[in-house]
Parts: sequence; C-alpha cells; structure tokens
Amino acid sequence: MESNKDEADKCLNLAMKYVQQGNKEKAEKFLRKAQKLYPSRKCDDVQDRVNNMADENETDSRQDSGPGPSSPGSTGSRAYPEPSNDEATTSSAEYTQEQIDAVKRIRKCKNYYEILGVNKSASEIELKKAYRKLALAFHPDKNKAPGAGEAFKAIGNAYAVLSNADKKRQYDLYGDEDSAPRSRRTNGFYEYDDPSHGFQGDMTAEEIFNMFFGGGMPNSSVYVRRGGRWHRHGQHHYHGGGAQTDNHSHHYEESQGANLSALFQLIPVLILLLVSLFSSLFVSDPLYSFDISQKYNVQRVTSNLKVNYFVKDTFHQDFTGSLRRLEKQVEDEYISHLRSRCFQEKSSRENLLWQARYSGSQTLFKKAQKYPTPSCNKLEELYNSASGA
Repeated sequence: MESNKDEADKCLNLAMKYVQQGNKEKAEKFLRKAQKLYPSRKCDDVQDRVNNMADENETDSRQDSGPGPSSPGSTGSRAYPEPSNDEATTSSAEYTQEQIDAVKRIRKCKNYYEILGVNKSASEIELKKAYRKLALAFHPDKNKAPGAGEAFKAIGNAYAVLSNADKKRQYDLYGDEDSAPRSRRTNGFYEYDDPSHGFQGDMTAEEIFNMFFGGGMPNSSVYVRRGGRWHRHGQHHYHGGGAQTDNHSHHYEESQGANLSALFQLIPVLILLLVSLFSSLFVSDPLYSFDISQKYNVQRVTSNLKVNYFVKDTFHQDFTGSLRRLEKQVEDEYISHLRSRCFQEKSSRENLLWQARYSGSQTLFKKAQKYPTPSCNKLEELYNSASGA
C-alpha cells in the first residue's frame, strides 16, 4: 500500500497543478486515480478544490452566455468544441461534415483495435496499412475539424502499442478485459472510457507519422512538440528563385548531416557483429543443453535433483572432467533459469492484480488469481525434493 500511496501523492500533485491552471477535466482525472490508489484526507481536500472550480466555472459561464439560444448572430447549426492547444489547427480552419463524423467515430472507440479498424489477429502489414490511411485522413494539415488533433494522437498511440509485440500481449491480457458497456463520460475527448487503458506508445504521434512519411505530407509542415504544444517546422516552398534555392540547399545539408549521423551510429553495431563473428570461430560448443536437438540428442539425468539435460553422441569421448562437478553446474544453471522465469511470472501476476485493484474489475481479478506460474511450481518441487532427501 505504501507504493500506492506514493503514486496517489503524485496524482494529487498533478491534480493540484491542473486546478491552479483552471483545467477541471484533467484535475478530476488525476483525483479519481488518487482516490482509487490510496483514499485519504488529502484526496477530500483536493475534491473540495475541484468542486469550487465547478462553482466558479458555472458562474463564469452564466456571465458569458448572453441572452440565450435565440441571441443575435446565432445559427441553427450544431456547435462543436473548439480545438485544443495541442491540435495543430488555426482559428480560420474549415472542415467538412464527413471529417466531423470521422472524429466522432474515433471518440466512440473503446479499444485500440476499433480505432485502427482491425481485429486482434491483424498482421503487421494490415496494421501499417490501417495506420497510413487514418494518419493521412486525420493529419493536422488535412483535417481541421475540432478534435482531429486528439484523434490523430489516438491513432498514433494505437499503432505504437499494437505494433509492439510485448505491449500488444500485455494490452490483450488486461487492456480490454471485458466487452460490457462502459459508463458514458461527460467530458474529455472520448465518449466512453479511455481506450488506452493505461498503455502508451514509446513514440509520439508526430514521430510515428514522420517515420512513415519521411518528415510530413507533400507541400506541408512537419509538426513537432515543444513545451507541450504542436509547432510547424520547416518545409516552406517559396516562389522566389533565390529563396527556393536556399531552401533546397538547406534541406540537402540537413539530409547529408542525417546520413552521416546514421552512419556513425551504425559503426558500434558493426564492430560488435565483427567481434561476435570472430569469437564464434574460436568458441567450442557447450557440453550440454536443456533442449533436445539434432546435435544434443542423448538424454541424461543428474543424480541429485533429477534434472534432465542432453549431450552429444560423442559425450563420453569429449568429456574428461568430473561428472559430479558437471551435474552440479547443470543443476545450478537449471535452478537459475527457473528463478528468472518464476520472477517474471510473479511480476506478471502482480501487475494484473494491481490493474484489477486500480480498475475495480472482478474479471481481471479472477484472471490474476488464475495466472499460471509453472516455473515457480517446479522450483518449489525441486526445493521440497532436496529438503526431503
């Protein structure tokens, strides 16, 4: 619980930060996380601050609302939220109803698979194809609809997680643990719960886009994040001859510098490959293996812990040392492997339990309780047999 308390304090500090900034939505988000992790008196104090924000915002909205829906200048069209600072849009941006509907579809998605429009068995090629199509449709240079920037980031994050084998496996385990309808949210970008379920990619949406399309759309700007905001970067096309020549020269120098930098980064990798290649020429095969193969096809069993291992056909001719010492080495290495795998199994189970406590999901809690730990069980059997002997 102490670890939960530390995480709860961090969430409360973030909540207070957003209270001071006047961002009620994010303040409530981190306050709810803190309350789930470690309910305390401090949570109640922050809750009071957030409630006071609600009263102040309501007062301000009444003062700014004007005479009502029939005020002059109003139209019968539906009002959509203004783009946030994180969206690379301008106040004079134009958008179509089709783009608005596309943003709505992303907002209603409950998991990353729905965002990309693929199933759980989708191949890497299918993921890339789906990402390319959606990223071009929601790129800030092409789609100016309110919420398009958030949708663009959601698409990038979905691809970043699902294209990573480890993150995808963890996401499939407890990212979308049930298909029951989720409670409808009244604020935030998504209409339901956040489909990320706490899983974030290692790269930002703009980095992934630049990786796919080589720095941006044709005749457009590349968007990079500085200080929490999106900024346009480079790729201006001037009509004046001198300016255009200077611009092309500048891009040529940048590309040359990037190529040299990539070459220098590859040098250590090449050196390691050469060293491993030469070392493999002078290293003999190991005496045994824990897995049967064409080379190691003769099974043996240690006399103490009864551990199975495999040797070559020529084992009796090649091995001239102490058999007892060799079996001790086999048992020590086998136990070391079991301990490592047992640690991984317990970590995965603890992670599931933490997620269950955090989300309050009984389905996830039952899955964590039934999580298999075969290496731990085998290790316990070996210890019991050794103590019994």
